[in-house]
Amino acid sequence: MTEDLVLDEKTSQRIQHALEDFILDTKARAIMVMTRGGQLIAQEGFVEGMKILSVAALLSGIFNSTLNLAKAVGEKNFPHFYQQGKRWRIYYEHIKEKFIIATFFEESALLGVVRVKMKEIKEVLKNVVEGERIRIDWGRERNVEDLIDRFFRE
Repeated sequence: MTEDLVLDEKTSQRIQHALEDFILDTKARAIMVMTRGGQLIAQEGFVEGMKILSVAALLSGIFNSTLNLAKAVGEKNFPHFYQQGKRWRIYYEHIKEKFIIATFFEESALLGVVRVKMKEIKEVLKNVVEGERIRIDWGRERNVEDLIDRFFRE
C-alpha cells in the first residue's frame, strides 16, 4: 500500500514558495517533493522532456531500494543520492524517511551549493509538514507494475 497525501492550500503554497527559492538560489533546473510511495507533492522548474510523474515513481523506487540496501549492510539509511550524467545531475535526500526531495541540475549549478540549500529546504519542509495537519489516506493501493508499464509506454 502507498499513501495518498492531501495538503491544504496554505501548506501547498508554503512548500511551493520554498521550492521557488531553492531554484533561484541554486540555479537548479527542477526540484520535486514526493512521498516515499512516489506521490508527487510539489515541483518547481522544468526539464524538457521529463515525465514528472514517471520520474517521481522511479525515484521513490530507487529510494526504497537504497534504504533496504543500507539496512542489509548494517546502516540505518543512506541519506544522500547523487548521479551524474553527461548533462544532468540528480541529487536527492529524504525527510524523515517519509518524503523525498530531488533536484535536477546541470554543470552550471554547483553541487556544494545544491547540498547546502538542500539542507535548508529540508528544514523548511520538515517544519511545514510537522506543523500542519496532513491527512494520509491508506485506503488505496497502487499497482507498481502498472506504473512501470505506463512509464515505458509514454
